[in-house]
Order: sequence, then C-alpha cells, then structure tokens
Amino acid sequence: MLQFRRYQPGDNTAVKALHYAGIEQMHELDHTSGRPDVLNLDIDLDDIENVYIKNRGDFLVGLLNKEIVAIGAIRKHSENCGEIKRIR
Repeated sequence: MLQFRRYQPGDNTAVKALHYAGIEQMHELDHTSGRPDVLNLDIDLDDIENVYIKNRGDFLVGLLNKEIVAIGAIRKHSENCGEIKRIR
C-alpha cells in the first residue's frame, strides 16, 4: 500500500533520483552532459526544508515497500494562494 509522509533530510538522494528519472522519461535531457537542461531550476531540491517546509509549505514523499516512488510539494505564496510543485 502506498503511504505518504513528510520529507526527511535522508530522503534527498532518492528524491533527486526520482525527479531526474521523471525528466528523463519526458526526453528533456541535455545529451552532451547527461543532465537535465533545467538543472539550474532545481536548486530548491538542495534545500527542501527551507524552501518548502520552513517556508509555510510542505514536501511529501510517497513510499511503496519503504522505497520512495512519489514526491510532491506545496509552496505557499500567501494565505490564499499556493503552488503545487515537484509532482512525480
């Protein structure tokens, strides 16, 4: 059964791997470097706790048999407005 919980710092490697696997499936790789073209847009993944959790938002991971298989974040912009991000 798929279970969800809040992101923990030890999840970072698995979160990034899942994120880049999703990008690769969408054929958005820079084939010269093997890294996504949008790498500079992914700096939030290096500081998930401060960008999302400690900034009025949240970051969740979905686990199946203790393996992270899903991610998603909420970035709050105001009391009435937020943005759903990093859905994989």
